[in-house]
Amino acid sequence: SLTMSSAELFTTIQSHIDTENYPQAIQAILDALPSIEDDKQKQFLTQSISSLFLSNNQPSEALKYSENVPYNRIYALYRLNRLQEALDALKDAPQSDPAHSRNLKLLKAQILYRMGDYQECADVYKALIDDASKEDKTDELYTNYSAALFLSKKYDECIDATKQCEENTYELSYNAACAAIGKNDFDMAQRYLDFAAKLCRESLEEDGYTEDEIQDELTSILVQTAFVKQVTGNNEEAANLYRQVIEQKPSDAVSLAVAGNNLVSLEYADDSNVVDIEKKMKLATTQKVEGKLTTWQQRGINLNQTLLLIKKKKFDECRALLEKLQKQYPESDVPSIVSAAINFKERNYDDAIASLQNFINQNYKKDPESTMRVQLSLAQLYISRGHFEEAAALLEKTDVRNCAGVVGALVALYQRAKRTEDCTRVLNESIKYWKDQKDRGNEKAEQNLTALLNASAEFNIGNGHMDEAIQTYKSIIELDPENKKYMAGFVHALAGFDLDKAEQYSTQLPELRTGDIDVAKLEKESVRGLSDATATVNTTTTATNARNAADTTVRKNKRRRKRKNPLPKNYNPDKQPDPERWLPKKERSAYKKIHGEGRSHQGSASIERSTTLQARKGQKKLLKPSDIGKLRKRV
Repeated sequence: SLTMSSAELFTTIQSHIDTENYPQAIQAILDALPSIEDDKQKQFLTQSISSLFLSNNQPSEALKYSENVPYNRIYALYRLNRLQEALDALKDAPQSDPAHSRNLKLLKAQILYRMGDYQECADVYKALIDDASKEDKTDELYTNYSAALFLSKKYDECIDATKQCEENTYELSYNAACAAIGKNDFDMAQRYLDFAAKLCRESLEEDGYTEDEIQDELTSILVQTAFVKQVTGNNEEAANLYRQVIEQKPSDAVSLAVAGNNLVSLEYADDSNVVDIEKKMKLATTQKVEGKLTTWQQRGINLNQTLLLIKKKKFDECRALLEKLQKQYPESDVPSIVSAAINFKERNYDDAIASLQNFINQNYKKDPESTMRVQLSLAQLYISRGHFEEAAALLEKTDVRNCAGVVGALVALYQRAKRTEDCTRVLNESIKYWKDQKDRGNEKAEQNLTALLNASAEFNIGNGHMDEAIQTYKSIIELDPENKKYMAGFVHALAGFDLDKAEQYSTQLPELRTGDIDVAKLEKESVRGLSDATATVNTTTTATNARNAADTTVRKNKRRRKRKNPLPKNYNPDKQPDPERWLPKKERSAYKKIHGEGRSHQGSASIERSTTLQARKGQKKLLKPSDIGKLRKRV
């Protein structure tokens, strides 16, 4: 049994815990521990102080007293972001009872979530849900499960998980909205977000929250709504919502960080205010969000941070950050791309190309998606340096070479090199690819196939291959018979070969809207213009010549009447005009020189001008010796 002093000690500690005065409770235990001799009491107090340190947000201190408390030790390591150590300790933790085992599994799921292993995290949550009783299947468990599914990019499963919970909460609706964004279904996402905001307000008002507290809780929904606006092109509305969040200064540090980062991505430009950008980026890089951001959120913020350092021309700091990112995300393409950007800024073009090429060689099979982004960056670098052959060869190797944008780039590069056969080959191969995809049931195949067929037809028309253009347009019309644009192209191509057929198909085109145009008057003007043109130029009266003649007539009518140059008042038609009338008076032969005029310090200018005058007048008169003497005296 406890002594009286021990009973008083535990009563004191319990009173501090009940009032959440953890520092006083901790101090009371620290004062009492040296004098406690009973091992069971000491173990109990050690376990208590470990838990109190965790409750008081002091995981480092908690770790010192958690040697014999596995759960507290693992949780302290998790809070210190020593995730691998926590996971290793978890494997050796004893499974004393079902409740303890369940808590350890929940902690394991949190560790995996923080480590970015979202698929295994979702598997742990799925096992917990399957084994849980009806009372243990809480909305919080389903919320965490759906979040892990979303980050695993299993969007349909995520939406299904949000519907499995009996209670419909705003957190579940929010996660469903995130999944809808992942599916690029932004209308559905907005509906879920509106519903989440409605549920959030109703539930908090029912619990007696103030308006400020409700607005603070709505922050994450507001930021996600702004993101939907941003990706759907409503940049101004998105920017206003992000600014609203920043001005509110919410308690949710993650939402504030995302708002600051996304606002920078909207406002970033070459002429942006660096100080303003830096202020917003501080919101995203504060210590408050350390360990709370998802892997891809942290990666995006780090990317913007490196771009800010490049803008500030702090290349050494940027390289240091890139080395850190390379260690954290060895599979990421961001460090290589940003490193190439720094080298490009410093005009180290060979180093920029080498850094991108090294990443491609090392990760081609490991991570095709990241490799593709680096390949496109390298192709852009080649093009900027004028290495068009290398750019085309690289684009040919990419996994997205059949996408419309890449096909367009390849055709443009081959056209620049006058490699028409390669242009045709690229177009035909891509058309064949999307035909195969269409046969396999790819939903996007028909749209891409139509776009590429149209590009091929226009290319053939531009190069005079009308037969190929006609056949291509026939294929397009079979896919999209209602599209009048393609029918017009078909008629245009057909007109050069079979005018009757072209007229036959032209009946399927919409009628020309003449409006208030007087067709009879227009035809009369055209005929009159044609006759005027025939009087001046001996040509055949084709429709083209008639149109050109009409244009000529209009231009003639617009010309102003030329006036004759007026004659001088003393003009005498019987007298020959002075041939030197265009020369300045000083250069005319009849000009009388005034004394001292034309002197110069060296005399060279006078000699040169006299000689020039003699040559301009065409006179063969030689200078007299006396004249030469005068010139020498001037010198």
